[in-house]
Amino acid sequence: MLGFLAAMTFVLYLDRVCIGQSAPVIKKDLGLTDAWMSWVNFAFVLSYSLFEIPTGRWGDRYGSRGVLTRVVVWWSIFTALTGRLPG
Repeated sequence: MLGFLAAMTFVLYLDRVCIGQSAPVIKKDLGLTDAWMSWVNFAFVLSYSLFEIPTGRWGDRYGSRGVLTRVVVWWSIFTALTGRLPG
């Protein structure tokens, strides 16, 4: 279980690093100004932080294994759907 939690922590950390590293490419590709790119970063941080507390409570209530599995599955689905956006 500890290995699974460490792996999930790494994946979540990697997500935050990836958005930071890809920001210049996203900005250029979509033709965003610095102001609009700040909104993109804000949306990422806001959604990330809004789900931290409820997810922690769900983990306490229903067990961390099931909650983390659902988080990873949904995160993967939404990440895959991002690539399906028209561009």
